[in-house]
Amino acid sequence: MRRWRGALVAALLLQSAPAPAETLAETPPPLTNSRYDEDYRYLLDPAAGSGAFWERFKAIPLTPGGTVSLSTGLEARLRGEAVRNSGWGQDEPRNDAYGLWRLLPYADLRAGSALRVFGQLVMAGSAGKLGPEGAPDVDRADLLQGFADLSVPLGSAQGTLRAGRQMLAYGSERLISLRYGANVPRAFDAVTGIVQSGPWRVDGFLGRPVRAAPDLFDDRRDGGRSAWGLYATRGAGAGWGTGLDAY
Repeated sequence: MRRWRGALVAALLLQSAPAPAETLAETPPPLTNSRYDEDYRYLLDPAAGSGAFWERFKAIPLTPGGTVSLSTGLEARLRGEAVRNSGWGQDEPRNDAYGLWRLLPYADLRAGSALRVFGQLVMAGSAGKLGPEGAPDVDRADLLQGFADLSVPLGSAQGTLRAGRQMLAYGSERLISLRYGANVPRAFDAVTGIVQSGPWRVDGFLGRPVRAAPDLFDDRRDGGRSAWGLYATRGAGAGWGTGLDAY
């Protein structure tokens, strides 16, 4: 089987803004596949912007001083695939050429440093594909992510409790992954606890994977499977080389 792929990804980042009392970044963060780890709240300071067109969508104050703020975004991907001899010579060869598209709009609402609500939709489809379309190919419109965070100080550490539909990825993603390369990413209905202290971060999660379905808002959690685990990382530093990851 031979396969050719081409992809065009466009990201218009529209994300969130916090209370000025927090220590904020001063430059745009790196783009991420899950989107919720990006932080544009430094743009609440009018002097911090560069004048780029997308900045007006990334930090929208809803109260004076930006204690409550909204950030929005949209990722669009167009992809072409061509497949030859899909049966690997075992049956009648089927050649196929088709297009895949998806839209991932999202919004991030923050109230100070303690409360946050993040939501993201998925709209994905194909054009010209032979045969039945699989669950990772098509999802007309559905909730990809929708969760709430409660963050509290734990002495010198910071703790976050996250509950709702969320994308999870750890390490090299061999065990828990976003399935970002497919047209419809993977999500979990889960509760996640995160503790961050200096270079250490510990995540504990418990949930069920979401079964993607092609029609409108018909994705449901998989009642026959569950996922739970504990994951810890320590960033690179003196005496630690490139760091440590452990399940």
